Amino acid sequence: MRQPILKTILGAIALGSAVAIAAPAIGQNADHVDQLRRTGRCSSCDLSGADLSGLNLSHAYLAGAFLIGADLSNTNLRSANLQRAILNGANLSGADFTFANLTDASLNGARMEIPATFTGATLDRMVMPSGQVRGSSSR
Repeated sequence: MRQPILKTILGAIALGSAVAIAAPAIGQNADHVDQLRRTGRCSSCDLSGADLSGLNLSHAYLAGAFLIGADLSNTNLRSANLQRAILNGANLSGADFTFANLTDASLNGARMEIPATFTGATLDRMVMPSGQVRGSSSR
């Protein structure tokens, strides 16, 4: 009687371990959030799921940063460098990307209930919220 219960428990543990290994954890690194707030620089940082709403991140250096599912609503990102940043599923409602560099950035699945501002932003090869890739601009 004990053996089937033990097999069931061990099977559940093994399945749970496999799922934990297969699915990457999404959650911000608190040190990275603190670094961004202090210095305005956080290249290749993990800011996934971070609440950065309403912050003044103008001129921030976020090249290659992971902002998956982050809340950037009403955030000032004017002239920020977001090259190669991953903003998939992020809340960009009311964010200001005026003159920001979003070259090769991914915004796949990003939400903008209130339109974000992209005036003068560099959007070359950016993946749009719909998953479409924006072509390089011609000069």
